[in-house]
Amino acid sequence: MIYKQYSVVKLKKLNRDFCKEDSIFGDSLPKVGDEAAIVEVYTEPTIGYELECVSENGDTSWLVTFSPEDAVFEVVYEST
Repeated sequence: MIYKQYSVVKLKKLNRDFCKEDSIFGDSLPKVGDEAAIVEVYTEPTIGYELECVSENGDTSWLVTFSPEDAVFEVVYEST
């Protein structure tokens, strides 16, 4: 399944450990239960997703590129 740009997903399972170098921006790292917006969808050379998670006050918690194998996502909101 290819997720749509601007959809919101919840991280249900992480299949790898993320480190500070994986985060482009923000002070946190992805964890199970986080909700994030898909800000970019990559199709070349492989499928990938740029996800941004924000805090309740609107600050970016993390901005990370995921491959489909990195996590299990649940769609919270699907953009049209």
